[in-house]
Amino acid sequence: MTRLTRRSAAGPFYRVPGRVAAILTSVHDDGESVWTSRAAFVTFHTGEGTPAVGRLRADPKDPNTKYGADVTVHYRAGNLDAFTLDPADGRGSGVRDIAFVALCVLLGVAGAVAGALLL
Repeated sequence: MTRLTRRSAAGPFYRVPGRVAAILTSVHDDGESVWTSRAAFVTFHTGEGTPAVGRLRADPKDPNTKYGADVTVHYRAGNLDAFTLDPADGRGSGVRDIAFVALCVLLGVAGAVAGALLL
């Protein structure tokens, strides 16, 4: 994880379009257990036109980090290592997830009430 110095943190944020270019999967086996880790990589061009590639710190299971997804990248000039994605890119799926869970809870409660009435 990169720490921002005062000097690099003082610069303005730039906002540019980017794309999730790759998601690498690694399978680890230590003899007792097997686990999988994933790393997502984003490509973007800075405001000056310089191409950049960086590894995301976010979990690639997040809906806005799927392979080929268009994302909005925020970075500071002179410090391309400390870039982040726009959180608004993934908010739509979170609202759908909450609505789905609320519907499931409502159906579960309705089923429990109907079962109690039938007893």
